[in-house]
Amino acid sequence: MAMVFVNKAVLMQYVHSMTLLTLQQIATALLIHFGQVLGMSKRKDFSLVTAKKLLPVSIFYNANVGFALASLKGVNIPMYIAIKRITPLAVLVGGCARGKGKPPTQVRMHFWRLLWASFDIQYNGYSSCRPLTFSI
Repeated sequence: MAMVFVNKAVLMQYVHSMTLLTLQQIATALLIHFGQVLGMSKRKDFSLVTAKKLLPVSIFYNANVGFALASLKGVNIPMYIAIKRITPLAVLVGGCARGKGKPPTQVRMHFWRLLWASFDIQYNGYSSCRPLTFSI
């Protein structure tokens, strides 16, 4: 949730806000590169076959982040978080409507746990522990 506040602050102050996505990608690539140079991480050598496999994932991830940043620019933080939390419900209902059937019990219980936690307006121990009972 802290990242939402940071992104919102940057988006409100920075004129060219969509370059934030590009800067985040460049920073990630540099961290991976310097991690490998310093011996802190390992990665396989670049191959065109792997790049072709990862291209759709990269495109969809970038689209997801781009749309998230664009929507964050247009709405307030509580509304953005509410929409973000209700997205799993839309995915589950959409899957059922497309004929995939009911999701597994673990997925349904996890959804109910997230839903219960999203209504925890006043923090207390009981409300925070209550969603765990859905997992048992």
